[in-house]
Amino acid sequence: MAKGLFGTATMGDVNLLARHINQINKRTRLMAKALEQHGDHLSSFMSLVDKRTTNLIDEIQKNSIEILTIANKFHMSLENTQSFLLNTTTLLTEVTNKGNMLRSKVDQFESAVQSLVEGRISPFLLPKHTLTQALHKIQTILTNSYSGFYSTQPHPSYYYTNLNFMFMRNHSKIFITLRFHISSLTHPVRLYKIMSLPVTVNNFSSMQLSY
Repeated sequence: MAKGLFGTATMGDVNLLARHINQINKRTRLMAKALEQHGDHLSSFMSLVDKRTTNLIDEIQKNSIEILTIANKFHMSLENTQSFLLNTTTLLTEVTNKGNMLRSKVDQFESAVQSLVEGRISPFLLPKHTLTQALHKIQTILTNSYSGFYSTQPHPSYYYTNLNFMFMRNHSKIFITLRFHISSLTHPVRLYKIMSLPVTVNNFSSMQLSY
């Protein structure tokens, strides 16, 4: 009663109070330490999160760059593929055209050789300009060295229809020899044939008239 009425306390009360205060201080220190550890953990967690976020952003940027690079390479590859297909198509067209031309020339050559065997010269084996040059050279030689002689057939068309030629083959080469007509006359001479026919003059006799 005295302690409550007069505010006096014994040593036991003081010790009890001190123990309570010490416990409170101890708990406070524990809480402070726990808060400090929690703060350290939170700071470490935030640092880790920040680091991972930074790494994630870096990886996203790297992936974006890689995706852009792949897209550019794919675009270039697509353009190269289109260019390759275009070049291939052009090359195939050229090869096809050349093959058709070669096939046509082979057919013409076979036809020309067949005509040669049958006794005709084809312009494919002996082009017209080559024959024209040969005739011109012959006429030039005649004019310069053998004046008074002329080629009686100066037109190339005559030699494609005339049979005055010979030919031979030596391995893969064909040699054709033509006969060029040379005369001292510039124009062909007209010849006439005289025929005798019986003609009746009167009823009693007959005679032959010639013209």
